[in-house]
Amino acid sequence: SVFTRGAESDQTLVLIDGVEVNSVTVGAFDFSNLTTENIDRIEVLRGGGGTLYGSQAVGGVINILTKKGEGAPTMSVSAEGGNGSTHREVLSFSGGQGIVGFSGAVASIDTDGFRSFNDGYRNFSTNLRLDVTPIPTGAFRSFFRYTDAKVGLFNYKNFFGVPDLNARQLSNFLLLKGEWEHTIGDVFNYRVAGSYVRDNQRFFDEPDPFGGSGSEISRIPVETLTGEMQANYSWRDLSVLTFGFEFEEKSAIVESNFGGFHTRYDKSRNNFAYYFQEQLRLLVERLFLVGGVRVGDNEDFGTHVTPAGSIAYLIPWLGTKLKGGVANGFRAPNFNELFYPNFGNPDLEAELSSEWNIGFEQS
Repeated sequence: SVFTRGAESDQTLVLIDGVEVNSVTVGAFDFSNLTTENIDRIEVLRGGGGTLYGSQAVGGVINILTKKGEGAPTMSVSAEGGNGSTHREVLSFSGGQGIVGFSGAVASIDTDGFRSFNDGYRNFSTNLRLDVTPIPTGAFRSFFRYTDAKVGLFNYKNFFGVPDLNARQLSNFLLLKGEWEHTIGDVFNYRVAGSYVRDNQRFFDEPDPFGGSGSEISRIPVETLTGEMQANYSWRDLSVLTFGFEFEEKSAIVESNFGGFHTRYDKSRNNFAYYFQEQLRLLVERLFLVGGVRVGDNEDFGTHVTPAGSIAYLIPWLGTKLKGGVANGFRAPNFNELFYPNFGNPDLEAELSSEWNIGFEQS
């Protein structure tokens, strides 16, 4: 889990190549199965980013970006090994030819862990990015990422003071995205994108000799489908106007059998959002003004308006930047908070947040 500026982990929006990957059921993103092969950089936005990024961007935004393939085609292979029957193999490749650029990686890690039983972990991950530039000012990009992971939960029965012999969790994660970006002249740029994320979690725990409550089996497939359009209009070096809309559909099926008791819920939710933001650079780039607003229409929690604004002034002869800002946020409760049997509360209302910042930078 990641906690940004003291906010909860489900109040930080996590993106992979611009695609939201926060869990539909618990709200936070589980980083434990994310490997670093073919990752170019990780961008972090501190503080509320709800104007452009929407729900859950209360504490901040983390965007994990895949490398763009360019240059002469290359390929590398590596293998590692150690105690605990630990081994890791990676195949990576990248390059470009004409209008096509590509990059990708296939990686496997497997270990028995350092305990005598039920401490193993395995992860098979693959990812691919493809860039096609049919015209000098336009590019089509596609992204694919798949992870198959399994972990033994040695500590699952800590409340009994004994290790667990066989509890384990399996995960299959799939991300698909396609986008088209086009620049018209020197003033206008737009991007159209669609994405699909599926995360299928399964949990198994057979009865142990020293007691417990019988076997437990849980299956939690969740899906997120997103479509978006964003455009930017620039005027000289003074102004950048950003506007766009986003459609998102989230769904989850939670099914559990524990000690002979069966629980289940099947829910989905749609969200439409529209936003714009204006950035101004004035006084020979000494005064910076940013203002924007987002209007979100949530199927279950209605319409919410979240404005934000900031100002910064650079004192050139001192190298000092004075800055301040205000941001408002909105987060709909996740599905477990609302519907999980004997735990959720369907009467919960949406979370609303506001933050104020003032400070300076000195170089």
